[in-house]
Amino acid sequence: MNQFSDILSNDILNKVKENIYVVLKRSMLKFHTNMPASASENGVYTFNPNFYDDWHVGFWAGIYYLAHEMFGDRTFLSYAESITEALQQKTINRTVWESPDEGFIYMPSCVNSFKVNRNYQSVETLCIAADRMVKSNMDVEKDKLHIGRTKAGDITNLNLLRLVGLISTNEKYTR
Repeated sequence: MNQFSDILSNDILNKVKENIYVVLKRSMLKFHTNMPASASENGVYTFNPNFYDDWHVGFWAGIYYLAHEMFGDRTFLSYAESITEALQQKTINRTVWESPDEGFIYMPSCVNSFKVNRNYQSVETLCIAADRMVKSNMDVEKDKLHIGRTKAGDITNLNLLRLVGLISTNEKYTR
């Protein structure tokens, strides 16, 4: 027996799971297409008019893909897909800004979209993001602000480049 067996009983875990479900449903209904800002102000999340230009758009979609997987609720999947599809259109149309955190934006959203639905537009979007990273030299070696340390975004960006390199077999992503 471990020290948490009494604390983390199935009843407690089920209650936590129920709470997660309720919070995600409420958030989905509250924010709909007006997405939350990446940080709260005085404990309150406001709407972010530039949500698709923010690094956490990928996490927002990713949370709902995971919720669909956990709960089997197709409304979570539809919601995640709507976020991902809007992000894909903005990326393909070049109306989304380039970010040093491309991996955070595209890995949880587009990879899950492809995994769940075999959405090939997600692969195209991943390739566009990887191309932007290669062209902008947004990699660990050239990021002068972070010499001597590695950010989580650097690792995620490298994973994005590696994944696109495997998908496309183009060596420019894995060099």
